[in-house]
Amino acid sequence: MVLSLEDKPLPEVVTSKAGPVLGDDGLMASRVPFYFVDVFATAPLTGNPLSLVPDADGLDEAQMRAIAREFNQSETTFVLRTSLPNATVRLRSFTPAGAEVGGAGHNALGAWLWMEAAGRLASPAAGRSLRQEIAGQVLPVEVVRKAGQPAVVWMDQSPPVFGDVAGDRARLAVCLGLGEQDLLAEDAQVVSTGAGHLLVPARDREAVDRAMPDPARLVPALQQVGAEGCYLYSPDLQSGSRHRRGPRDGNRCRAARRQAGRRGQGPR
Repeated sequence: MVLSLEDKPLPEVVTSKAGPVLGDDGLMASRVPFYFVDVFATAPLTGNPLSLVPDADGLDEAQMRAIAREFNQSETTFVLRTSLPNATVRLRSFTPAGAEVGGAGHNALGAWLWMEAAGRLASPAAGRSLRQEIAGQVLPVEVVRKAGQPAVVWMDQSPPVFGDVAGDRARLAVCLGLGEQDLLAEDAQVVSTGAGHLLVPARDREAVDRAMPDPARLVPALQQVGAEGCYLYSPDLQSGSRHRRGPRDGNRCRAARRQAGRRGQGPR
């Protein structure tokens, strides 16, 4: 995983102990530095983008949600002081729709990659074990750094929680732009390790690649089973791995995930 950063502070305005005051443009504002991090990337402007706000303890929850809506990335992560013992850092992540994400996915990986690149971690030694506080849990993290190579982050997920089943395969197929015959007979089920996603088994890799999700249909179907997003996958093995598409594989999937997030946080 390679990280690229872009520091884009908001325009600085005059502030006082009483709080923000009017800036030169006549608007009420405050200065909040932030970064864009490319996760799962080998070059800048590729991979899975994350907006990141460090040192965010001065922001309240309403401001965090408003900032996440303004950035309009799939998730925005805020780096905070810990509130639980034994944690190194606390992370809170929000979707543009304002749903808080409780899982440790690219939202957490990007934060740790940024902290490593920014020199925020105590020592550059390889094999360093750390802990992150997310949604009331403290989960282990390992940052491995080798000379001449980018840092690699390993982290534990919360134990999986199995939720509702989407039993109407015909409806689900239409939501995904497929025919019912493109889906396997086994049930599509919501599974969470912090944010709930509906896992939908497809018959083969070609069906996964051919899918064209329709957010107008998919969002209500996801909300009905309490899912934040949808992963379409195939057990048709090739090169030793399963083939899948998820919320960040195309604008339609991303839009569906953002709109479904209005229901609230789910398993990841």
